[in-house]
Amino acid sequence: MRCKGRRVGVMLLAILLAASFSSSCLPWKKKAKEEKKEELKWAWSRPRRSTRRSAVTYGRRPYLLPREETKPKEVRPRPTLPPVFLGRLKYKVVVLEFAEGEGASEFKGIGRLAAQKLGELLASSGAAVVVDRGRLEGISGPLDSPEALWRLWKALGVHAVIKGSVKKAMVGEEKGGALALVGIEAFLYSTETGGIVKGAYGQNPLYLSRTQGPARRQKALEKALKEALEEVKNGLLIGLGQMEWSTSVASVDGDTVYLNAGSRSGLKEGEILEVYAPGEEVKNPLTGVALGRAPGPKKGRVKVEEFFGVDASKAVLLEGEGIEPGDVVKPSKAKSRP
Repeated sequence: MRCKGRRVGVMLLAILLAASFSSSCLPWKKKAKEEKKEELKWAWSRPRRSTRRSAVTYGRRPYLLPREETKPKEVRPRPTLPPVFLGRLKYKVVVLEFAEGEGASEFKGIGRLAAQKLGELLASSGAAVVVDRGRLEGISGPLDSPEALWRLWKALGVHAVIKGSVKKAMVGEEKGGALALVGIEAFLYSTETGGIVKGAYGQNPLYLSRTQGPARRQKALEKALKEALEEVKNGLLIGLGQMEWSTSVASVDGDTVYLNAGSRSGLKEGEILEVYAPGEEVKNPLTGVALGRAPGPKKGRVKVEEFFGVDASKAVLLEGEGIEPGDVVKPSKAKSRP
């Protein structure tokens, strides 16, 4: 009984201790809860520090549809004509000073410059030998008739004369740079017939003349002139290719024959040439236009021995007789070298 009573007593004591502990903790929990509530209340009620807003920038407008990425336009070069191959023998040409049209009256001397530049382009093409105009002083009269052109061929062996004009020339300014536009017209006259073999016109693409920096107007004009002359040159070379090559006898001394063509014209030492008398001019009976000269009688054959002067050669007579200055000399149809 005593043990049982002790157990009951211990249990009651434990219950009392638990009740007293729980009663003592309730005020603390309540206080902690109230403190937390006050802290939250203060946190929400205190003024918040306003943040500085900055503008949002976009690489492109967000409300527009994206544009397709476009590549910068490529500047295409001016189309060029294929080179004209005229063979080994070169043609002698004279380039007269170009006339200056109304559209080029602002630029004095541009006609002389155009003739000079065209001569340089023809010489560099490897198809022509340009005869200096100073050598024409011995030719009487202006070169404006078929008779005068024929005399030029007999005296110097010139195949063609080029006449032309600068039709227009303009220079303008754009964004600190200069642009120029030049138009040139030229005609190739045959000294054999006195008629026009080929006409050519050239005008530069405007974008190729763009120039900046000092003296840009003058430089733009020169670039435009060169581009226009390139087109003219290509057309004239086509005309030269339509002509038969020949040269003339300059003088005769016994069996020695001097020719108006040499190494610059493409002749070679030991080459065999045939000599003909000048034939009669043949004209179209319907139009009256000269077609050329019929071959005259063959006078003989000569062999090129040596070259001298600017473009002349010395040949020895192999066969024939009666060769005179002004006779026609052509490449032999047989083998050039024995």
